[in-house]
Amino acid sequence: MMNEELPIYRIEPQEPPLWLRLLQWKYVFPVSMILFVIFAPFAVRTFMIVSIPDIGDPFDVDAFGTVNLPDAENARLDYEAAVALLVPKPTGAHLDVDTQIDVALEEGWNYVVPEIRQWEKDNRLALERWKIGTEKPDFLLLQPSEFKFDTDIELIQQLRMLNRVNRLQCSRLVEEGELDEAWEWCRAGLRCGVHVNQHGVLICRLIGIHLQEECMAIIRRLSEHSAASDELLRRILDEYGEIDQKNARLSVALKCEYLMIKSTFHDKQSMANIFPDAEQQRLLNAGMFLLHEPQLSQLIWQQYLANQLDQIDLPLKEQQKRTGHKRYGIFDRDPKKSYPSDHLTPAEIETMIRRSLLAQLLFPAFQQTHNRHLQFQTHQRAIQVGLALRIYHRRHGRYPSDPEELVTDNIMSEVPIDPSSRTGETLRYCVVGEDVFIWGVGENGVDDGGTDVESADYERRNIDIGLVLGRKKVDSVEAQKPYPDNQ
Repeated sequence: MMNEELPIYRIEPQEPPLWLRLLQWKYVFPVSMILFVIFAPFAVRTFMIVSIPDIGDPFDVDAFGTVNLPDAENARLDYEAAVALLVPKPTGAHLDVDTQIDVALEEGWNYVVPEIRQWEKDNRLALERWKIGTEKPDFLLLQPSEFKFDTDIELIQQLRMLNRVNRLQCSRLVEEGELDEAWEWCRAGLRCGVHVNQHGVLICRLIGIHLQEECMAIIRRLSEHSAASDELLRRILDEYGEIDQKNARLSVALKCEYLMIKSTFHDKQSMANIFPDAEQQRLLNAGMFLLHEPQLSQLIWQQYLANQLDQIDLPLKEQQKRTGHKRYGIFDRDPKKSYPSDHLTPAEIETMIRRSLLAQLLFPAFQQTHNRHLQFQTHQRAIQVGLALRIYHRRHGRYPSDPEELVTDNIMSEVPIDPSSRTGETLRYCVVGEDVFIWGVGENGVDDGGTDVESADYERRNIDIGLVLGRKKVDSVEAQKPYPDNQ
């Protein structure tokens, strides 16, 4: 018994459970990286959203988004009928139509080639119907709440072509000495421009400005015409001022743009129309999810627009200075006002903009439109001062040495303020020979002495904005020969 061997039992090592194995160093790092990749986007999305207070829509969306306008008062039906009657531009290998039209509008009716003359004649019926629309009190392409990125604004684009035909007609009437009738048609073009920017987004505002500025060239030609009576100049000055008062505030276009972006981002079909390719759509959806869009940009829009609406409609001299990056044009806060605690400061708004790719892409359009709006206002007021100077010169045989003489002579109720001046100064003017230079300080806020006031390069920052009355421009197409009326 004593010599009997005891059995030997071997204990086989058992593999530790999975959770314990994962705690080993060689597994910790790769597992952590996998978890990070999975959950990091969610953490980033949460951080980006919780740091921006939701202040809701910065204006009454329901009240603003719907305009009650009876068809009888809406110019849209007349404009649609006019576009249907519009005869297309002539074509031909020998004819550069757009260049010929530009030369004609610049140099006068005698420079219009026969094909363009016939085109103007063929479209007189369309212009008659268009003019009926310009006399309507308002224009509504569609409700502000219905705009989306893919909204068809072809009607508004066609109005630009009708306005070009109208300008040709005005040029013909001026050449024929029918100055009063020329003003009637010019006034129709101005009203059409006012219509376009009444209830539209930023692109509509820019087109409306363009239409009105095109008509300013006709006003200048009328003001410089030797046969223009004092009564006609006085009428143009008064009626042009009345039309100017009907232009919608810039805040209207900003609100429409806000509604358009909001509607587009929440409409899958509109987004699909922008990116019709299925692969692009999948990538867009994935990117939007990872960046927490459009929820992120929507919250930023609310904060940004609240900042803009607080100041944008005030004259420049009453606005707070813009702070931060000039691309965004965020207003500093008014020290005399108190702001809700959930409204971000200007610096915080800019920080949030930099977190949103969509905001960085879309927000600069607001500032660009504001700059264009100020340029347009300067041109408007320069035209008014120019008309007043012409009237004064006819009465006294000289131009006034002090702009206030335009007021004391009952030509203007006040000398217009320079829209670009932060100090509230009036527009400047000087007479050089037979030319009258009228200008505002422009975007840089510095009086450069009227340097290059008629430059069309709006991207430059060191020029004044205005016009020159009396100067005969020289077109680059010097080889063009005038076409007498009998051709």
